[in-house]
Amino acid sequence: MEGSSDKSRDEKKIESILSQLVTRYNHCIMEHPILTKSVTSGLTAGLGNLVSQKIVKRGTGRLVEYRPVIAFAAFGFCATGPLIHYFYEALDKLVPRQVSYAKAKRLFVDRGIFSPVFLLVFFYVVAILEGKSHREAIMKIRETYWTALKMSWRVWIVFQYVNLNYVPRQYRVLCGNLMAFVWNIYLASKRAQKS
Repeated sequence: MEGSSDKSRDEKKIESILSQLVTRYNHCIMEHPILTKSVTSGLTAGLGNLVSQKIVKRGTGRLVEYRPVIAFAAFGFCATGPLIHYFYEALDKLVPRQVSYAKAKRLFVDRGIFSPVFLLVFFYVVAILEGKSHREAIMKIRETYWTALKMSWRVWIVFQYVNLNYVPRQYRVLCGNLMAFVWNIYLASKRAQKS
């Protein structure tokens, strides 16, 4: 009996902590939407790279290479969070829900126009942040871009259809960050394999 009451107490404690986190996040997203989205984007991107380093053996002898983690986190904080915030605002104005075929049009703008450009910028900027030259960044893009873009279309289409059309705008970046955690592991692993 005592074991089940301990478990119940632990479950209630976890629920309380989660409830407090959700309340705090909602407060932050309303008071400081861009900063909140930037922080969550930076954290998930950096953590995704960190996890990918554990998956893909680097061969450097170091446990963690910090420069790629910092590059991913910096790009997430400085570019992904703010850019996606404004993109979702613009998308809602460009393709309002009441427009015919709005759901398909939103998905097309996101995956067909925004995503290819964003991925290209991502590969270039992260390579530069990692200390590579312009020439090395361009070579990295040539080696990985098309494969990553095709994989992006396979992985993100269903997710973004739901995210763009059914998730309230203030939570879309967070939902995307959760999916991006896995996606960043894939991107970092892909880039590391080509190094």
